[in-house]
Amino acid sequence: MSWLTPLAAAGPPLAVYLWTLAPTITWRHGGSDSGELVSAVVVGAVAHPPGYPLYLFLGRLAYLLFPFGDAAYRLNLFSALCMAASSALVALAARSICCSLHVRGTAAALVALTAGLGFGFAPLVWSQALIAEVYGLAMLVQAALLLALVRWSLSPRSAQGWLELSALLAGLALAAHTMLVWTVLGAFVLGVMRVRQIVGSRRASIVPLLFLLGLLPFALLPLLESRQPALSWGATDTLAGFLHHVSAADYRDHLFELTLAESLGRLPILLRTLAAQFTWPGLALALLGAWWLRHQRPELLALTLPAALGGTLFVLGYGADHPETYLLVTLPGAALWLTAGLAWLRGSFPRLPTVAFALALLLPAAQILLNWSHLNLSTDTSARDYALVQLEATPTDAVLVTERDEQTFSLWYAQRVLGVRQDVLVLDRRALGLDWYRAKLARQHPALQTAPDLATFVRLNPTVRVIVAPPAADEPDLSD
Repeated sequence: MSWLTPLAAAGPPLAVYLWTLAPTITWRHGGSDSGELVSAVVVGAVAHPPGYPLYLFLGRLAYLLFPFGDAAYRLNLFSALCMAASSALVALAARSICCSLHVRGTAAALVALTAGLGFGFAPLVWSQALIAEVYGLAMLVQAALLLALVRWSLSPRSAQGWLELSALLAGLALAAHTMLVWTVLGAFVLGVMRVRQIVGSRRASIVPLLFLLGLLPFALLPLLESRQPALSWGATDTLAGFLHHVSAADYRDHLFELTLAESLGRLPILLRTLAAQFTWPGLALALLGAWWLRHQRPELLALTLPAALGGTLFVLGYGADHPETYLLVTLPGAALWLTAGLAWLRGSFPRLPTVAFALALLLPAAQILLNWSHLNLSTDTSARDYALVQLEATPTDAVLVTERDEQTFSLWYAQRVLGVRQDVLVLDRRALGLDWYRAKLARQHPALQTAPDLATFVRLNPTVRVIVAPPAADEPDLSD
């Protein structure tokens, strides 16, 4: 019976994900990187910083194991499965928290189910479950880490196995996505609060070793680069290049790029986006639950608060377009706060009939009704169609110049995965200024003269026909 709740939390989201899944690469829901990620998985290349080695490894397995659909559809399906499994793990963690807060039986099952389904149908979660992106796997690792830490924190002396699993998952979290550093920070804070139990364990020495083992996927990046694949990003086969890549040094300019006025201008969008995840009543209950945890289970608040604060502040200060996706890191913890909020209702109104908690399931139902139409990607083929049309219209052996990720990555997918018009050189104008890009261009096309800007490139290669790709449609803002 204990497994019915997580299964019920995973089943409906998975069914909805499959119904609304993108059939191929997409630009929507912030999916402009999908063409690059699928291409990297298929050809065995390094993805854009910080490299996402865990996704490259497990995505490759999914690509090889799923026997249907094109490569992009298989990785879209991989995202859907990861997100559905994340919902199940959130429900399991919520059930454990319910027991610690003296909510048991049917009421605990309904509260945990609400938390799992509320997470699974949050618009940001749903949107990333439909496309080939790194966030589905990142949410799965984060949910697993939170579950392990919740189980250990509630019984630190008798649940050493959960602590050891947490250490391994903390390392894997960093290999899944940099934004999970906030959850790893929360794990560290929890460890400091329970340091006596850790030090007193006979197997305490294995904890840091398991964390280091979790970082092992990063070794995949130099191995992939050593094969010199056509679409590999960066120069991870050298120590300097590896550190530059995994630290996402190319994107540091976006940090603290916004002025105070610009950051404050994002506040209304941030609040609308946060409220849209669990609806306004759900957000209010989650904040109430966080306040209650401060008194009832302060270690659980300490575990989840860094991701909530870090993710929010990052969105307010990061200068890239459409940063709302980074709020994903706040949502598993927010679902656990929602659990605590519902547990508070149970404790404050003990005469409230258990069936009343079934009304909480109206929350995920409202999420489905409010978001289905604008999240559904089941008929979206615009990114693939754009690439096929542009390549077919390009003269033989020409250079096709791109200006944006939407253009570059969809063309990569069409060429390297679908095998269309590989005689055309797709040249990203912005990347010409990068040393590693020009070095790879010279190695793969020795007849061309490379240059740090397009004008010089055209002047040095007078016999090459250069075509500028037309603009590609941008994806809508998730907060709309």
